[in-house]
Order: sequence, then C-alpha cells, then structure tokens
Amino acid sequence: ITRLAVASSNHRLDLFASAEDNHPSFVGRTKGEARQEDMLRKSLQIAILVATLGSGFVLGQAQADQPRMHDALRNLRQAHVDLLAASDDKGSHKLKAIRHVEAAIAQVEAGIRFDRRH
Repeated sequence: ITRLAVASSNHRLDLFASAEDNHPSFVGRTKGEARQEDMLRKSLQIAILVATLGSGFVLGQAQADQPRMHDALRNLRQAHVDLLAASDDKGSHKLKAIRHVEAAIAQVEAGIRFDRRH
C-alpha cells in the first residue's frame, strides 16, 4: 500500500493506493488491468491533491489581501446562524434582523469581489 500524506496549517489530506492482487478492487482482473487501474487511481489522487493545495493557496491569498472583510463576513455568518437559532420571532424584529444580516453578507461578498477585480 502506498500512502501519501500532505498537511498544511489548516488541512490534512491522506491518500491511499493499492495494487495488491487480493485487494477487493482488483478481484477478477488481470495484472495489467490492475496496474492500469492503480495508475488511474494514483493520477486521480494527484489531481485531487493539486486541486486541494491550489484551492488552499487561492483561499489563503484571498483572505490575506482582505483580512478585515473576511473577518466581518465570518462574524456576519455566525450572527446569521445565531439569529436563526433564536427563539420566537420577537414581534417580527428577528425576521427583519435576519434579512438585514443576509443583505450585509451579500454586500461584504460583493465588496470582496469588487476589490479583487480592481
């Protein structure tokens, strides 16, 4: 069994591959077919690894260039969760607050997108 482990400050990714003849995924296949499937699996794992690392880099860059906007977005999303979990409607004020927070989230996201383009 081949094991590839990648770790970063926020993520850990373990990938496994096996070309053993008695492995369930290779039962009833010739050695050539098993090797071909093993190579395909390894290629897919490498593609997933590259995509994962690449998305982590892009996300890290996005947060690094606008840390306060991302902090605000995170806080607004938590406020949204808290409001949704709050009891009763408080004379329709809870619903209005939820709508305002949703609008604020949309505006912060729009601001982040705008800043990335300009």
